[in-house]
Amino acid sequence: MSHQGELPYRSLPFVPLSKNPSGTSRDAARSVASESSTLRERCYRFIQSRGSKGATCDEIEVASKRSHQTISARIRELKTEIPSRIFQQGKRPTRTGRNADIHIAHETSK
Repeated sequence: MSHQGELPYRSLPFVPLSKNPSGTSRDAARSVASESSTLRERCYRFIQSRGSKGATCDEIEVASKRSHQTISARIRELKTEIPSRIFQQGKRPTRTGRNADIHIAHETSK
C-alpha cells in the first residue's frame, strides 16, 4: 500500500560516479551505490505521485527525512542519466522561502 509522501522501493541499474573521481569520491560512491539506486527510484515515485503539481527537492527531503545533498544528487541523476523520466517546470518556495525547481514525471504531464 502506498501513501502520498511515502517513498516506495525499486532500484535502477547504474552506480553514480563523478567524471573524474578521486579516491575519496570512488569510496563514497561505492558506499552509497546500493542505496542510491533505491533512493533514486523512491524520489522518482514521489515526484510521480504528486502528478502535475510535481515536487521540489526540499519537499522530497522532508518526505524522505534525508539531507539536501543526498536528495539533490538523486534528482541530478534522474535528470542527467535518465532524462526521459523527469523534467523541470517552474519554481515554488521552499521551507526557507527561496524558490526551487519543480520536478515533474513525464508520465504525469500528459
